[in-house]
Amino acid sequence: MEKLPNFINLKIRNETQQKLRHFFQQKNYLEVDTPLISNFPSIDLHIEPFTTFYQNSEESFLQTSPEFAMKRLLSLGSGSIFQICKAFRNGEFGQIHNPEFTIVEWYKVGANHFELMAEISELFESEFGFPKAKLRSYQNIFETFLEINPFEINFDSLKDFTQSKVRNLPELNSKDDFLNLLLTEFIEPKLGFQQPEFIYDYPESQAALAKIENGKAQRFELYIKGTEICNGFNELTDENEQKNRFIQENEKRFKAKKRELPIDYRFLEALKTMPECSGVAMGFDRLVMLLTQSSSIKQVITFDFPNA
Repeated sequence: MEKLPNFINLKIRNETQQKLRHFFQQKNYLEVDTPLISNFPSIDLHIEPFTTFYQNSEESFLQTSPEFAMKRLLSLGSGSIFQICKAFRNGEFGQIHNPEFTIVEWYKVGANHFELMAEISELFESEFGFPKAKLRSYQNIFETFLEINPFEINFDSLKDFTQSKVRNLPELNSKDDFLNLLLTEFIEPKLGFQQPEFIYDYPESQAALAKIENGKAQRFELYIKGTEICNGFNELTDENEQKNRFIQENEKRFKAKKRELPIDYRFLEALKTMPECSGVAMGFDRLVMLLTQSSSIKQVITFDFPNA
């Protein structure tokens, strides 16, 4: 007999969506619904899209995030928008990952990333009863937990330091690879237990789609009880800079023996008229895990990937 889903958790999941919509409506966000299938994928070294075909047409992609489509709407004058939808990432499966998952993504027009962080903290306080979030810089957490400055340490010293901390070190090729490993193994599990914690001012090399100022990426991540819940940016609006970043990311993919992905030129064109804004993506399933004290994502969804 097939195992029943946890209907208590599914009820909390439903209530959580209602609370999110209530908050966004109070803040005058417009809820939008963009395509799940696109002609162009997000380009990221660490994210693999699912591919599909319509009859004999060219290849399409299941969205890994609704970001590109939402930014096209922003460029057309939508104002502040939010979306609760499915996203898909190939190869991500585990305690907090499922290849098909639910994402909450929103963009606040006219706000910088610090203003958006304040609003996110308000959301978690007012709707879910969390204490007010704390802000810490990327540099601060490395100095606090590992006693190194991630911006000043050179590649060779960082490699030696990591080798002293990690047994059976995998093959890593960049400073960011080593920093990400140290962050995952020694810092993330300690974040956000007393209160939610925002980490901000990331290395320039990790900017992705965020603006850069004074050599630091204007992006942030939110951690609660050792788990990353949100990832946000002060959004880049320079189409030429964004195109160069896509090219660089495809070069990294090529070096890693991964497929290079097509660049979405409609998205780049939209950046020309996109208003100044900040945006954030939240893992909805992870939020429900926190609210239900669940240890696995399969406890808060109907059917996980092996049972779908």
